[in-house]
Amino acid sequence: MAPKRVETAANIITDVEQLKKTIYTGNGEPSLTSQVSSLTTKVEYLEKSVNEKLDHTQECIEDKIESLKEAIDKRDMADQADENRKNQMTTAIIAGAISVGVAILAYFLTKL
Repeated sequence: MAPKRVETAANIITDVEQLKKTIYTGNGEPSLTSQVSSLTTKVEYLEKSVNEKLDHTQECIEDKIESLKEAIDKRDMADQADENRKNQMTTAIIAGAISVGVAILAYFLTKL
């Protein structure tokens, strides 16, 4: 039974050495540590790019919201000015009608 254990131990040692070679020196590919380092750099760059794009997008949205707010405020002011003109016109018509009424009444009163 001893030879089987020795063979198993030798296989384990060989497997560990192959893993060590793959991890630290590579086996025809860059080592896993190099690949992980490269991926980390790419992820950091991607994160920075995404954050910059999100910041820019947020600024654009804030600018658009401010522009819309200003447009709504201008429209509301124009609507208020229109309403004021309508009120002034109505007041002028009523004042004119009263003046005409008073003039007619005065005319008839002077004829009496």
